[in-house]
Amino acid sequence: MAERDRGKNPQLFETRVLQQSGGNPLAIITMAARARTAALSDREIRGLQHGAGTRYVPLTPILLVLGDLVVATRFVALGLNDRDLYVLAGLGYASFFVLRYFIYRLN
Repeated sequence: MAERDRGKNPQLFETRVLQQSGGNPLAIITMAARARTAALSDREIRGLQHGAGTRYVPLTPILLVLGDLVVATRFVALGLNDRDLYVLAGLGYASFFVLRYFIYRLN
């Protein structure tokens, strides 16, 4: 029964579901339920998609390192008594906070 519901190529179905689900059990159940309604052709199996398999680049570590560099630059500028570098780091600090405002607005 299960083999019939998957369509003509059960290995293709299993591979596609596991790739698109990203290891999320609910995504696997959802995609299997969608295939249970009717037999799927190979083209329809290749067209199965789920958002759980989408990979994203985490920006949090990048923003943390950027903020740390800006703060460190301000302290280095204070230690060197370099006013130009201190002002430049202050501008970077201000732009970091403007960027922070917009990041929180994305939700």
